[in-house]
Amino acid sequence: MSVFGGEILMKHVSCLLLSVVSAGALCAPAGAQPTDTTLLAHYMPWYVTPEIRGYWGSHWTGFAGEANPNSIIGPDGRRDIWSNYYPIIHPYDSSDPEALECHLLQMKLAGIDGVIVDWYGISDAVDYPSIHVATEALFEATQRFGMSFAVCFEDRTIGLRTGLPSSQPGALDPSDITSDLVTTFQWMHDNWFVEPNYFHFDGRPLVLNFGPITVQQNAPWEAALSSVPTRPDFRPLPHLTGFTPESGVFTWVQPSVFDRNPSQATIDARIRNYFRSYSFDTSRVIVSANPGFNDVYAESLPDIPYRGGDTLRDMLRVGMNGGWPVIQLVTWNDYGEGTMIEPTREFGYTFLEIVQDARRSEAGASFTFTTDDLRLPAELYALRKAGEASDETLDAIATYLSDGDISAARASLFVLSGDVFEGAPESTVVDAGGTLVFSAPLREGAEGFELRWERDGTTLADDGRVSGSGSDTLTVVASGAADTGLYRLVASAGEVQFTSEAAIGAVRASELGIADFDNNGVVDSRDAETFFDGAAGE
Repeated sequence: MSVFGGEILMKHVSCLLLSVVSAGALCAPAGAQPTDTTLLAHYMPWYVTPEIRGYWGSHWTGFAGEANPNSIIGPDGRRDIWSNYYPIIHPYDSSDPEALECHLLQMKLAGIDGVIVDWYGISDAVDYPSIHVATEALFEATQRFGMSFAVCFEDRTIGLRTGLPSSQPGALDPSDITSDLVTTFQWMHDNWFVEPNYFHFDGRPLVLNFGPITVQQNAPWEAALSSVPTRPDFRPLPHLTGFTPESGVFTWVQPSVFDRNPSQATIDARIRNYFRSYSFDTSRVIVSANPGFNDVYAESLPDIPYRGGDTLRDMLRVGMNGGWPVIQLVTWNDYGEGTMIEPTREFGYTFLEIVQDARRSEAGASFTFTTDDLRLPAELYALRKAGEASDETLDAIATYLSDGDISAARASLFVLSGDVFEGAPESTVVDAGGTLVFSAPLREGAEGFELRWERDGTTLADDGRVSGSGSDTLTVVASGAADTGLYRLVASAGEVQFTSEAAIGAVRASELGIADFDNNGVVDSRDAETFFDGAAGE
């Protein structure tokens, strides 16, 4: 039998699904303003790839080798992984800073405030060291991007460790459970609780317990909670209360909400009743919002229908309208259970767009991130993996995205992908009093650029004769000799700037000296080019 973290979680969820419900903060980036509801994504840090750590971890292969990620099974490079779903960025390693960067930036642009990481402690048992390494990498990444971090501790790990032979790494004598919990909480305090981005609820560091499953006595938990200077806000699952000195609870997934094709009113009532099943005091319940449930386990658990995104949409709406201060998104990336809201091949960006819409509805016009913005972190990730751009350039793009400077991020991405202009303006010659028109259209997707036309390096401004000086098409009417020159369009965003090719604008007048140099019977732009080349001594 496997002893890895994923099976532990699956069995725990199985217990949770037996319950039935009856019907009845950190600085925000530009583009996102502080809001009433804190959104935290439950994050699984257990994925391992050969690129980063030399082997495929069991959460991609399956605990019994059900999948072979080395096998390419799709024309788009899709690998064979142990899931019904597939990440848009392909299978990744949870300790890879580039994957963590992509995930956290996607969250930030969707209006998610931080993560609650599924954590297995600091012991050396089975795959727990690997999970801990990835968890520490995630913590460092949240610090980099100014996002909140909290822990959901799996106390099933203690039961597993007490069952190991004493010679195995991480083995725990039952008599040492209390001291082990104390050591674990003191480690969390020394390394995480004291950091500014660790999430606090009413001034206390938040710690969830996916249980208690093994330690169902009050005393060991009391010893651990009281061993740190600031007692944590400690919350178990709602159907396992009474075994710990909890401050409240957190909810998880609930399939009975959608039983028997209920009406919308019934769905809303069931969700609300589930959230209130422990307490009507909203501060005592961290509620959940999940997109659906469709696992790959041999002993499959009840499905929760995705309903085209309505499952997540309904749970977010009830939670955000009901006054619960914290909502846990369940989950960011549990591919075994199919509860992931991160972008996948099957669902695209649907779930992130729903979260973003919910945040926008709450924050109003102050929340300016768009659905298109959600795609930018994956573009950055692809550039990272391509290895062709400098780290300095890519780090700058990540900073732009984190700070909410979307225009600068897009402009920098265009620098790496080529010119921002779809075409160059064309040279033109008109008679005195005629109209000069220059156009330099931008490529599709080139948004957020500030545009300005220049003549001979001088910025033009709209007046009685000039129009479109801040657009991709410039028009100059009633032209005269002073309008002759080299015209360029400049597109800028932040420190990034593109300049189009130059076009000659010539106004035909006797004193200008332009003639039919190529003797084709017409004084045109080619003659103007010849004139200016001669004037420049070329």
